[in-house]
Amino acid sequence: MTSQSKSPEENKAMSLSGIGITTIDLTKPPKRLLDVLEEIAPEGEKVKLEDFLGQDIVFHTLRVFEGEYGVAAFVVFTDRNGVLFNTIVGQQVLLAKLLTVAQHLPVTATIIKQEGGKYGGYYDFE
Repeated sequence: MTSQSKSPEENKAMSLSGIGITTIDLTKPPKRLLDVLEEIAPEGEKVKLEDFLGQDIVFHTLRVFEGEYGVAAFVVFTDRNGVLFNTIVGQQVLLAKLLTVAQHLPVTATIIKQEGGKYGGYYDFE
């Protein structure tokens, strides 16, 4: 065999890798899906946005979905200490503003409560 010729196994591996198929290592213990997600896409602790009234927070990711009451967004954000949190935003004033800036994340905002509106008060960004 010359230095340029390859074994059938090497040729097969090269062919498979060229089309995005790799061999499977069955000796490696599997990782838990949630552990891998936490490593590659951490979401932090689930909280209520109202717990952060008057505080600056940084929005990092936004995923829009159709919820029980209409369009909503799953957002991941950090507080002023850099601690990661997540919540669901469905309130229309906040959601409209988040959707407008979705392509410009991360963004910083302060959550405030405004008087008025249909229900006597609503959350907004400042």
